Amino acid sequence: MGISSLPVELLEHVVRNSVEPGDLPWSYTARYSTLRALGLVCRRWRDVAQCVLHESVLSPDDVALELVARTLRDRVDLARRVKRLDVHSSRPHSSPVLPALHSALDLVRNVEELFLGRPGEIDIASLWSLPKLRELSIYAAKLTNSLEPASASTSSPSSDNPHHVAPHLSHLSLCGVHVDAAAVGHLSAATLPRLRVIAHAFSPSRLRLDDFPSSLRTVSNVPLRDHRPGTDETTLYWSRFEVEPDLGLLGLDDLDDRTGRDRVHHLRLTDAYGRDLVRHFIAWVEALPKLATLFVTAAELSPDGDDSQLASLRAFCDGRRVALVVEGPHDYEHDWSSVVPLAWR
Repeated sequence: MGISSLPVELLEHVVRNSVEPGDLPWSYTARYSTLRALGLVCRRWRDVAQCVLHESVLSPDDVALELVARTLRDRVDLARRVKRLDVHSSRPHSSPVLPALHSALDLVRNVEELFLGRPGEIDIASLWSLPKLRELSIYAAKLTNSLEPASASTSSPSSDNPHHVAPHLSHLSLCGVHVDAAAVGHLSAATLPRLRVIAHAFSPSRLRLDDFPSSLRTVSNVPLRDHRPGTDETTLYWSRFEVEPDLGLLGLDDLDDRTGRDRVHHLRLTDAYGRDLVRHFIAWVEALPKLATLFVTAAELSPDGDDSQLASLRAFCDGRRVALVVEGPHDYEHDWSSVVPLAWR
């Protein structure tokens, strides 16, 4: 039996294992090139490769999004294949979403992972209507709501109404996203029954997630929940780096100094700059007596491939029994649209 005449099931297995999973933006180019090359073998290989290719779709700009939407409209069979959709745009927060994005979301009914970068205003109704959505990341946008509340007497949506619930959503990242007041009620334990991790950082809006269990992991530059037992262990504070430890950067300046410092068990510092970074990172660790995990970025501590600063910081953290999580360039690129670190999932 020649390789070009393999059974479809076996052929799909060969093609699928020839490419990376495509769960990071940097892998799309290699994935696309490999599948295009496999599609040149013969018509059968092209048909299989095309189906695998459309399981993970990247739209890097508005022009590409128009082409993606047109392809999905013309090939509904391929639209059903899409499990991951990654859309990047450059629209202001207050701009309406492009019709092409609405069209694409209407077609990809089996999508499980959705990443939206600078889409403008996005209606939560168009997102909650995706029945299999497990992971949603939005960067630099405004989240609005056209869903009606469950009743006139309450603004909380009803979990009995499937249009008000995202039943499978487990990871939600909102970075630089303004959540409209009408949409806040749809980010609750009732509407997100399987939510395990939520990130809401660097936004003018504030979320209060006190109705979620303490096991919910949160990532933010401010507290998202009341300080109930167990919540300190599941809260990751994220701050842009400053040379001096400052509880105000973590939204804890309303507490007395000792109480605030004891609340921080997990810390992520990004955008580090300046000389002698290790000394400043050490100052943060020493200022937080209950710190258990510190997230840093490898490129900031290893300029030009010099790992001496990183090794020095690791040795200090080991001595303090603080786990040092070093995010590589691919981790950080992923966080362009998802602010949940891979090690926090």
